[in-house]
Amino acid sequence: MKYEARFGNKTLSVEENLIDRAIRYLDPARANKRVAARFSAAVAGGYVGASISRRQTLSWVAQKGDADAVILSDLPTLRERSRDLLRNEPLAVGAVNTVVTNVVGTGLTLKSQVDRDVLNLTEEQADAWEAQAEREWHLFFDSPECDLARTLNGVSQQELALRQVIENGDVFILMPNLIRPGSPYGMKLQMIEGDRVCNKDGVQDTATLAGGVERDSYGA
Repeated sequence: MKYEARFGNKTLSVEENLIDRAIRYLDPARANKRVAARFSAAVAGGYVGASISRRQTLSWVAQKGDADAVILSDLPTLRERSRDLLRNEPLAVGAVNTVVTNVVGTGLTLKSQVDRDVLNLTEEQADAWEAQAEREWHLFFDSPECDLARTLNGVSQQELALRQVIENGDVFILMPNLIRPGSPYGMKLQMIEGDRVCNKDGVQDTATLAGGVERDSYGA
């Protein structure tokens, strides 16, 4: 037997299976409860959090809109409160420190492994290339010279980037080229806090420009 019911703008259907029919033969009242429960699950789309019949979610009214519309207007306040927690709440500081320690640890590093067949390299040539690449990496990354401000080495910048993501929601990294005496490479890393990024001249958000981030019509 198939049952249909309309909820709002949706028409839902529930069809009894063999077990349901057997239960209806023995206990019609229990069978009706099973059908009602399946309608409730269908109304919720299979997710308890979307249920309109549970006491916990009955009065839960969520704001509609895409991610930009929902988040951007509240983002400054969220960031201010996040920073306040990290200044004044030891529990919040400890939580962030734990995440940073577990994710970054001693630092993400380079393990060079070239495709020897594609590059047509012998084992000796490939080993030499990989060893040289890793030496160059450490020469750049282990020194504060990789930082535009000459303050942090690569591992410390990894920690800072993750802390910024946790605290501010995002972080932007620029890679300007700056030649300095004694610096082995011109490329530098510069961290830009998320709240420094905004629409130029304070223009309103559009479909392709929101929160200082510009995208094309495809969202790229």
